[in-house]
Amino acid sequence: MRAGIDPANRTALSGSNPCWRLALTREWGLHNLMVGTSDMTARVFDTGSDVSDPGALMKIVAHDLTTENMTDVAAYLQALPTP
Repeated sequence: MRAGIDPANRTALSGSNPCWRLALTREWGLHNLMVGTSDMTARVFDTGSDVSDPGALMKIVAHDLTTENMTDVAAYLQALPTP
């Protein structure tokens, strides 16, 4: 991912940058619902900047929702190639 980027213009992470994700899934027959949340705390620095700067702390919190509705599973399974 660094190809073609001048090293003086790169952004880097410093130290430990923990992240987590939690998701709950519920299924009803061919229907599926997933609700999730995640969090990341990172120290982000441009090359050559002072890594002791406390203002470089970035916190990202995200939430997501996914639904799935499989309407014709039998047709899908029949279309799969047999080994």
